[in-house]
Amino acid sequence: MKDTLITHGHPRAFLGAACYAYALEYLLRKETVLEYGELVAAVIDGQNVWGAVPDSDIFEKWLNIARQNLEYDFLTEWKNVCARMIKQLEFIGISLKKGLILDDTKVLTELECFDKSNGAGDVAILAAIYLTSRYANNPSLGIKIPAFSFGADTDTIASITGGLLGMLSGTDWIPTEWRKVQDYNCLIQMTELLMADNKKEATKKEVAEAKTQNSQWNATPIGKMRFIESSSVPNGKKGIVIINKWQTILGQTIYTKTFQPKNIPTQSHQSKEMVSTPQQVMTKESKKFVLNSMYISELLGNPEFKTNITIGKVLKIIEDLIDGKETSKNLSKKYKVDQLFVEQIGKYVTGLKDSNRI
Repeated sequence: MKDTLITHGHPRAFLGAACYAYALEYLLRKETVLEYGELVAAVIDGQNVWGAVPDSDIFEKWLNIARQNLEYDFLTEWKNVCARMIKQLEFIGISLKKGLILDDTKVLTELECFDKSNGAGDVAILAAIYLTSRYANNPSLGIKIPAFSFGADTDTIASITGGLLGMLSGTDWIPTEWRKVQDYNCLIQMTELLMADNKKEATKKEVAEAKTQNSQWNATPIGKMRFIESSSVPNGKKGIVIINKWQTILGQTIYTKTFQPKNIPTQSHQSKEMVSTPQQVMTKESKKFVLNSMYISELLGNPEFKTNITIGKVLKIIEDLIDGKETSKNLSKKYKVDQLFVEQIGKYVTGLKDSNRI
């Protein structure tokens, strides 16, 4: 629910996500062979669980704000979407009984996979439930069909179908050629962590093992990363683009790009300045102190602002942070303010090189 309200917000998205989670849990707890059409029946039976309106404080706060901008009644739309999903699930159940004469394209068309609403969350999960039920004994085909259903939301439907089939059948069925995709081992690692009984301890163990294997880890806003290699490609007549390759502790590959005009000497790809952190793309002159209303509220909420701190002192702290020569600890002593206050101000200075100064 939290993921959905950040990125989407329509009842079709919420119900699609909740229905997917319910189907995943059902397959996770399944200890016997999945009967043909069983998943569809189970999801219909669980409609009061996945179809219930969330009652958490987080959802209520979000909904109260969302209502100010909605052109429809949210709860009425929620009920309508839920009812429509149940009808579609019943249609899937009836369709599956046709067996060998079943036409996937016709079913997916009826599920709105090729309509203008093909990217909706409810459409994606309904298609995935159908494909999982149909191809439980042939997972790779169950994923290939949506992946090559041109006009449909191919990546989402294939991914969700893969999630359901993976929860049902594990990973042994994955074709050899699929294991060559970028970060395959990372994906397997993430799966094992998600399936662990104690996720927190399992994650700590993975991180500790990664650190012992390589000491070249840099602190970044998205966690520890290490530099792998750098390359450059021409960018028209104006300059080059330097591409740095990084890897997270879990093994995810991330690329950063930096444009460099031709009139600036190219730095060594292996120099400390180039590989210190993925954020190392700004010069001192390009650093900025950026505030918006939310950031201002955060700063005003700091106890330091309720003392006799002057705007002049704050500006001096900002200037030193942009200069980047001292740590937040030293600045705290220099200006006789709390270190956390300095670090909070540092969050709004873009382009800081050293994570200790942020």
